[in-house]
Amino acid sequence: MVGEPISRASLRSSAQRVPTTLLSEGQAGSGPRQRLLEAMVSVVARRGYQQSTVKDVISQAGCSRSTFYAHFADMEDCLGALLSVLTDELFGEVQSAVEGAPPADAPKAAART
Repeated sequence: MVGEPISRASLRSSAQRVPTTLLSEGQAGSGPRQRLLEAMVSVVARRGYQQSTVKDVISQAGCSRSTFYAHFADMEDCLGALLSVLTDELFGEVQSAVEGAPPADAPKAAART
């Protein structure tokens, strides 16, 4: 429901469904930015955003603190970047699903993504 906090169990479940390919859009290989974003998903799913730290993310990603700050201003910036990437990918998937569907079936096609 809108306005209600997301439970940690719900976030874990969502994180398990996020394919790592969602985070690779426009990235060459498994660069540090992609690893940091993937680590952010894992750390926040495990600890919750409020309890997550830059140290947790860089440890999970195998990156240095300076690498983190070369890509993001802070944890909020990293989370925003992650949400932007995932939103763009989801939008693309929904758009692909409805493009071939007859107009009457478009809402059902979008819901299946």
